[in-house]
Amino acid sequence: MPLDNPNEPHKFLAMEPGSKPCKIRLREYLGSRILHLTLGCPHNQDSPSFCPLHEVRKLEPCMWATWTQMLTDEDLEYLYAYHEICLHWQSTDSEQFHQKTV
Repeated sequence: MPLDNPNEPHKFLAMEPGSKPCKIRLREYLGSRILHLTLGCPHNQDSPSFCPLHEVRKLEPCMWATWTQMLTDEDLEYLYAYHEICLHWQSTDSEQFHQKTV
């Protein structure tokens, strides 16, 4: 919200969901999240062989951003969703393991 006019909505919030600026911001957000995931699995900082980013993590770190920029919107959405689901299952498995051992 702009400080000079508190009643005026922020431009990002005022945009229609299908408008191009929203898609650009979503792409930037997803791209930055995927780029962060190239560092390693957020669950244990490993690079499991079943992960779609396993081979990308073998690239030189300076290539990760270039690779991420070449992805389509659909690729970014898939990788983001894949990792959200994977992290959910990893945390569920860890909780179940902890409950069994206590």
